[in-house]
Amino acid sequence: MKENDIGVNSRATNLHTLPVEVYARTTNGRDSLSGNIRFFHSYDCCARQYWRSRPLCSSENTIVIIGFGNYGRCILERAILTNIISVDQHVAYHIFGDASVFLSMHSHLHKTFSLNRESETMDSLIFHDDLWEQCADLLERADRIIICTDDEPDGWNIFWRLNSYYKINF
Repeated sequence: MKENDIGVNSRATNLHTLPVEVYARTTNGRDSLSGNIRFFHSYDCCARQYWRSRPLCSSENTIVIIGFGNYGRCILERAILTNIISVDQHVAYHIFGDASVFLSMHSHLHKTFSLNRESETMDSLIFHDDLWEQCADLLERADRIIICTDDEPDGWNIFWRLNSYYKINF
């Protein structure tokens, strides 16, 4: 099925009567429609696939996330759920983008993570108000930079600017 087919395709109107589980990709905010119909979002799938195909290495301590829309939020959520390598790790995630909604929805992060300061003993989430372009020292020491803007041309623009000014290893 195509994106949002459940809501616009007349062939999909009786799916709830089928004796099977139905999964459909959507941009709608709902996770389910009726008992057997479930939705998944493309940005959630992207985040899951990213961390599955590019798992965090034990040598990586500084991760930079540029862009904090739907894709950036899901990349970070999936990272903090799956990137647990050992009890001794202390990964610092540096996030560039508007995090106000994310922080209000995740009001208990401070119980598990060091917020807005790097810790030597636990994982850290540092939300930057300044522009990523103003943090050259951070970009130079980053073990991984993830560009995840919701606007694809903007993401390519960031990639080419990073590629022009910094050494990038793929």
